[in-house]
Amino acid sequence: MSALLLALSAQLAFADVTPTASFIASANYGVELPVQFDAGKSEDPDGKIVRYSWKFGDGSEGSGVAPAHTYAATGTYEVTLIVEDDAHLEAMTTQSVAVRKSQKISFTSTPPGAAVVGGATYTVEATATSVLQVSFSSGTPAVCAVSVSTVSFIGAGTCTVLADQQGNNEFAQAVQRQQSFAVGKGTQNISFTSAPPGAAAVGGATYTVEAAATSGLPVSLSSGTPGACAISGATVSFIGVGTCTILANQPGNENYEAAAQQGQSFAVGKGTQKISFTSTPPGAAVVGGATYTVGATATSGLPVLFSSGTPAVCAVSGSTVSFVGVGTCTVLADQGGSGNYNAAAQAAQSFAVRAVRPSAPNSNFGGHASYNTRTGAITVNVTVSNPGRFTWRATFANGKFGVFASARSKCRHGQLRLNGKCRPAAITFGKGVTNVTGAGPVTFVIKPSRSATRALKSRAGRKKGVPVSLSLRYQSSLGGAPVSHTASLTVKLKG
Repeated sequence: MSALLLALSAQLAFADVTPTASFIASANYGVELPVQFDAGKSEDPDGKIVRYSWKFGDGSEGSGVAPAHTYAATGTYEVTLIVEDDAHLEAMTTQSVAVRKSQKISFTSTPPGAAVVGGATYTVEATATSVLQVSFSSGTPAVCAVSVSTVSFIGAGTCTVLADQQGNNEFAQAVQRQQSFAVGKGTQNISFTSAPPGAAAVGGATYTVEAAATSGLPVSLSSGTPGACAISGATVSFIGVGTCTILANQPGNENYEAAAQQGQSFAVGKGTQKISFTSTPPGAAVVGGATYTVGATATSGLPVLFSSGTPAVCAVSGSTVSFVGVGTCTVLADQGGSGNYNAAAQAAQSFAVRAVRPSAPNSNFGGHASYNTRTGAITVNVTVSNPGRFTWRATFANGKFGVFASARSKCRHGQLRLNGKCRPAAITFGKGVTNVTGAGPVTFVIKPSRSATRALKSRAGRKKGVPVSLSLRYQSSLGGAPVSHTASLTVKLKG
């Protein structure tokens, strides 16, 4: 039993496998046109196919992997393929092949002889012998595009238009036809799309220029008159009076020829300008004092000239201002214009100029003081160098003469305690003001106050009188700092 199973297993293991038959027929066939058959998909898993036998259904036979057969009449034919492998095993398959009437496409339109990129379109025409409608497509989409029957040109090269007719129940699909022709580089034009400025002026508002090419390629812009205008990108600035010409160019590419240069011209007038002072006027200008360096600029960048609008107060040389009189100094700034700029409106800077204030006009006044032994009046004799005003005050110490008494134990600053009461530490001998109308000697008398008279009388006939401190303060009417002097003298009456 075991031996029998082993024998059967051996026979099963080495049994050959039947091949598989398969074929396809071409779609482009019709009467009097060869039908192309292909059995390349047939296979034998454990060997190879050594023979292909065909029966075309019209009584004709053939052999080979891919035979062609022409049918003489329309109709449906049963085509049979028989394949045999190297073990002499066979497989068979049958398919129906419908043979329709054949048709042929012919172009009826003449291709353009001067087709160019972006140029005039071409209307293509073709007919089929079946009278069925022909469809068109582009075989070179980088060169030309087809919409229904309209051919447009988008790139230089060879344009190939494809014509097809798919057939119907009566007619087989037609063999595709082609129509090819050259497409040259296209021409292009440039147009300015921005309006030029109507009032361009040197240094004035810029102008943004725009231009476009019919090719859609970018346009480059430049100045044809660099003395009148300059361009950066699309921004035009104005630097000189005259005619500004903007040039527009497009050099072309592999599909377009260079465009003819275009220009846009317009007038550029003189610019306006404004003057601004850049220096701060002096806050303490005095006659004959330190000079002032004035500064100003014009928006044009042209030099500014200075002059005095008040020559009795100040003089101007270049940019140096000197002060010759009391009043308001007005410095005038002008820029007269040039070939590119109109004159600027005059600008002015004004400030006060004061008289000279001597630092110490009274510093050299001198004199002496004396007193009357009968009345105690003090006479002051001084000499001054300018008109002005004396302020004077004479005082003497309290307490030594027992003229006051106090009951308080404490006194504020400037007072002292006398017999229990707080009294002033210094008693006014006399005070006053004397106005001086001119330079020269001045005399004035300081009469003793009631308190001073009491003190003087209490010391009358004694060896020691009343010590008096005299303070003189003089202020010149010409200004400057006041001058002060002090003097001491002892005043006593005869007994």
